[in-house]
Amino acid sequence: MAIDSRPGPEYDDVVGFFVETLPLRGVIDRDTSFSDLIRALAPKLLNGLRHQLPYGEVITRTGHGSDPVNAFFLHHGSFSVEDADEDGIRRLYPVQDSARFDIELSTRVLDGQLIGALCLRSHLLEDGQGESTGERFGRFLTAAVSAPDTPLGRLPLLTEHEARQAVTTGEGLERHTTPALIPDMLTRQVEDHPHDTALVVDGTRLTFAELGDQVFRIAHSLIHRGIGPEHPVAVLMPRSQTQITSLLAVLCAGAVLVPIDPAHPLTRNAELLRSCASDSSSTHTPPSTSPPSSPRTRASTTSLWTVRTPSPSSPTSPTTPLTTTSAPPPSGAATPPTSSTLPDPPGSPRASSSNTARSPIWPPTSPSTCSPPPPSRWGDLGYERL
Repeated sequence: MAIDSRPGPEYDDVVGFFVETLPLRGVIDRDTSFSDLIRALAPKLLNGLRHQLPYGEVITRTGHGSDPVNAFFLHHGSFSVEDADEDGIRRLYPVQDSARFDIELSTRVLDGQLIGALCLRSHLLEDGQGESTGERFGRFLTAAVSAPDTPLGRLPLLTEHEARQAVTTGEGLERHTTPALIPDMLTRQVEDHPHDTALVVDGTRLTFAELGDQVFRIAHSLIHRGIGPEHPVAVLMPRSQTQITSLLAVLCAGAVLVPIDPAHPLTRNAELLRSCASDSSSTHTPPSTSPPSSPRTRASTTSLWTVRTPSPSSPTSPTTPLTTTSAPPPSGAATPPTSSTLPDPPGSPRASSSNTARSPIWPPTSPSTCSPPPPSRWGDLGYERL
């Protein structure tokens, strides 16, 4: 901070611009009161005056010129005050009409009161910003002097109108949108913009048509295994194209999506899987004291369905990039069909599961040839609206 300072009393009557630099460093806690801040800083400031550095020497040694050393300047007693008029108003006369620094604060004691003038460089501010900055500075000081024990973080800088405007501005424009289902939105993009780029991962691009084909193939594969509403499905994959298509597929199947980050600790992921399984079934499994041995075999022992990254020893085709491992279904639900058994027709004894009965595809087809489910039936699968 540059300050206007006289080396000693013998220089009080000397005309000139005595500038020195006072190095200051401090940590201000918003919970500290203004009075505590003054009491803490006063001795440091007085002690710091012993270590003032000549302004010219600072400019020379730093090699930065006058900026940013010139950013803030404080000087005391550097403006004159005329006598009060008949209304008791006095006019202040700064030393110069133009700002020499980005922020220049001049102070003076008059009739036992500390008065000041704040001068800012106009070319650094937008229209009206200089006046509002001065008002906020004055508002802050007024509140600090009136209630010195108030924490700094609670002292007002903005008016009520400015504070309200700052909050509402962050909300953006109010938009009225029609609730839509994720499968509906994906299908609409596939139909309206089939050749537009939908996804770019590691240099690989997928159009909406290609993305929709992969997503719905996986979704149908999940539905054929009896996965649907109320079934948690954990997706354990690194960030990749397969992960994104898998996440969308779980949502399109109407299941409960449980994304698992492989980078997280094994114990954390295992606890998350156990928690999801216990919430979806009355079956209780005591927590294990040891984490799963391999990320590729992390699956719940109750009712959680887990979509995992394919094992390198048994790669899958690009159109069916997932494998599934199933556990017992929720309490009261029928046992879902295995991957080698397609669901029975609706109305049959084995079709009592809500997911099988609501499957929009019948007769069942191979996941490699099935088409997206009709949008009119997606609502029946229990998808949540956005």
